[in-house]
Amino acid sequence: HEPTRSWNLEFSRLVWKRQSGSYQKFQPLIFEFSQSEIKHAHTTLFASASKQVPRIIERKASSWGAPPVFRANEGEIPIIDVGPLVRGEEGGLQKVAEEIRQVFAFSTGFFMIRNHGYEKVLDETFELNRHLHANITEEEKKKLPFSDNVGYMKLDTRALPYADQGNMNEAFIAKREHFQGHTMNHNLWPSEESFPGFRKDVEKFSGSMESLGMKLVPAFAVALGLPEDFFLPAFNSPVFRLRLNHYPPGHSDRFGIAPHTDASFFTFLTQDTAGGLCVAHGEDYHYVSVPGNQHDLCVITGNFLAQWSQDVVASPPHFVVHDKPVDRYSLSFFFNADGYSLAHQLPPYSLACPAEFGRS
Repeated sequence: HEPTRSWNLEFSRLVWKRQSGSYQKFQPLIFEFSQSEIKHAHTTLFASASKQVPRIIERKASSWGAPPVFRANEGEIPIIDVGPLVRGEEGGLQKVAEEIRQVFAFSTGFFMIRNHGYEKVLDETFELNRHLHANITEEEKKKLPFSDNVGYMKLDTRALPYADQGNMNEAFIAKREHFQGHTMNHNLWPSEESFPGFRKDVEKFSGSMESLGMKLVPAFAVALGLPEDFFLPAFNSPVFRLRLNHYPPGHSDRFGIAPHTDASFFTFLTQDTAGGLCVAHGEDYHYVSVPGNQHDLCVITGNFLAQWSQDVVASPPHFVVHDKPVDRYSLSFFFNADGYSLAHQLPPYSLACPAEFGRS
């Protein structure tokens, strides 16, 4: 708001450089820009970094391969009833935060939530997803070329995440970023004639997930021993990316989506009864197969929160192998802070300190 003021913009994500066959972490880079240079910085320097840094990390992740996967034991995957929080009941925030704290302390950043209040919109969006992939023509796909991480990503694409072989899924991807004026106008949309109401329905679902995400953010703060409003200044205009995913039947020898971690603060993910999602879980980071239920939302914490918490909160690797003779559908909603906020180091007195969680 002050034209003459200079601004510090700090890279809050990890910056890695390969040297002598290993990856070394560099200190965050700090740049000063006048306010008139902010837009230029975001459209050049930050755009370049956002393309290059994830590629390095994704190539590292591509070497993980497919480790053994175990069927989750009864009660092994934490399922949190967020109804009291969503309904604004007295003590609801503290109750949900304590359950999340247990996840952070004794497991990876992965749990499931139930009674969130958006079961109907999930059903509607799954139907929208199935209808899109069943009816979109090759000609219509060409009008939505995958570019700048939006549009229609075709089957067998070696991107998002990078993989030595293509990922055996196709997806419609839309996003909202800080430079879009809090709208989704930047995206490519199927024609209203071919898919009437599609954009409206996608925006309805995105708004629902954003609303749910904003209710969870204070619970994450309290779970880390912070004031409930600690993260909120960074979420005045949260950015997000949505994927409507389709996995064709029977590819046991290929990844539906290769092992990766998410760049988000956290991700909402839900899958139909075909299942197939495998997530690193527990103190020993073994992989478990997550049962499919399109009403239960998986919450997977991402790289941004992991770094903000100094790796106290994990960003668990996950992947999909779909070997069943049916089509698989899933929805992924990557929820993140706005594009202008700094991720200040957590205060040392918070319960997020590794010693408080029994970690080193």
